[in-house]
Amino acid sequence: MASGEQVMHMMWNGAFTRAQADNAKLEYIYPTEGLNLWQDNFAIPKGAQNVDNAKIFINWMMDPKNIAEGTNFVGYDNGITGSSEFMSAELGKNPAVVIPDDKKALATPTPACPTEAVDLYDQVWTGFKK
Repeated sequence: MASGEQVMHMMWNGAFTRAQADNAKLEYIYPTEGLNLWQDNFAIPKGAQNVDNAKIFINWMMDPKNIAEGTNFVGYDNGITGSSEFMSAELGKNPAVVIPDDKKALATPTPACPTEAVDLYDQVWTGFKK
């Protein structure tokens, strides 16, 4: 997108903000049909070593100043209350990063897959490992 080789592309908002930094003419559009509301999460895998350190890191990232630095770096918004005051002003008003109020109704959570579908996915991915 940044090079101008494509005129339209589905992009995650963080990738878009990085492309837009190289090409200010790019515009982020919300489809009128709606979009998936999603989020990234911090998690500790079952059986992980250093669980206490993982918890310390997650708690550190939950601090509004720290998570805002992450947002400033990657261009993805976060769900931590109070972090917006530490985000760069440019990102805070970028509609690709923070959903504008008039577009919020377009974003709906993706329904969970039925167990049968998850089982099929598992079979396919397990087959790749063999």
